[in-house]
Amino acid sequence: MLVGIDLGPQTAKIACRQEEQWHYLQATPFLYEAQDGNGDEEKALTSCLSSLDKHIDFISCESAGISYPNYWHLSCRQSLLDACQSALNSRTVSLLPGPIAAMLGHESTQRLGGDILLVELYETRASFSLLTVVQPGRDLCLEIQLPLEYRQRWEPALENFIADHLQPQARELGFWASGSWKLDAAVLVGEEPLLHKAAALVNNIFAPRELIIPPQAEFQIARGLAEWAACSDRCRVRAVYPFEFALETSTHGSGESQFAALPFDTHNLAIDLKARYLLAALTANSPFNLGDGRRVHYRLWERPSSRVQDKDDRCSRLIWEYESTQAYTPEPLGVYLHMGKFIIESEMIGQASILTPASWDLNSDYLNQAQRLLAIPFLNAELKKDLQKLASPPEGYDLNHQLEAARLRLLAFLQLFQSV
Repeated sequence: MLVGIDLGPQTAKIACRQEEQWHYLQATPFLYEAQDGNGDEEKALTSCLSSLDKHIDFISCESAGISYPNYWHLSCRQSLLDACQSALNSRTVSLLPGPIAAMLGHESTQRLGGDILLVELYETRASFSLLTVVQPGRDLCLEIQLPLEYRQRWEPALENFIADHLQPQARELGFWASGSWKLDAAVLVGEEPLLHKAAALVNNIFAPRELIIPPQAEFQIARGLAEWAACSDRCRVRAVYPFEFALETSTHGSGESQFAALPFDTHNLAIDLKARYLLAALTANSPFNLGDGRRVHYRLWERPSSRVQDKDDRCSRLIWEYESTQAYTPEPLGVYLHMGKFIIESEMIGQASILTPASWDLNSDYLNQAQRLLAIPFLNAELKKDLQKLASPPEGYDLNHQLEAARLRLLAFLQLFQSV
């Protein structure tokens, strides 16, 4: 049995798939806010899941997918993952941002490609997400998710939020240009009575080519989570992480700490949600070493990027600290972001481990791109010749090869569009 649990704001939605049949349940919501940090997440989630025992046979559960908002910070995500693994007795548990799960929840959304708007609508809350679907059901990227709470009538609240917050971000991301929205589809999920009322407003403002309200839309995210639990190895999911990282530096003598932002570009880089990334390589003589004499001491902080709309959550958070002697510290010390586990790890640069996921293979990725483009039957002969060279560089893909790859892809797409 596959289980998807959408820890939504009103009630927790559960979708179970067994022998190709779907079963749906609603439960008391998992009332854990990202800002609390009170350490009770495991207790609250265990209580939530325990109340479902009489409805769901968790013993026969093969795997479970759990949702979280993409605007949650790293420590909050890690706490949720730990709580889920404990509550489900170490069964296979995977976490996925709700908007991505929503795209996998029904065949009407699984087939969508291009630039997508996803609106989650509830009685007092809403969420707007912009996604790019490279390959329907197989390669999805969440560009941004913006939350909204309201106590007034929802129509003016949505209109004001779209104009004041969503549209400026959409312009920066390329979803809004020349005075209009550039959307291939809009998907509405959440409380169904509200969705049908909101459909006219969404059509009027966004004018998408297609507007979709999937069947049983309140369980769309939960269904997608169950689907993800079954096919995560066949689907690439990425998201722009709305936080940035900074290392603490010390001005000797002043006693004051300062922060240096890392060049790891979370503002524009879509992060693979199962990958592991090198954030920094630290040496004892670097300005980031807060230790004296023979000791090393590093502190890594996380802070919201400029795209985060939660004005009550602007503070920095200490997410990793390392303190030891120089003799027992690798040189250089690699600091890694592991998105699959929501943790910061450290080890010697180049250290091999069977527990470490394989890093992104740049050569393989560009080779696959070239091979896909070569499969287009009507490409210009000269362009095909250049693509053949791209498919087999003598020494891997350096920056020049990457720039050439981008140029050839643009030429291929231009020829493709001109032939339509």
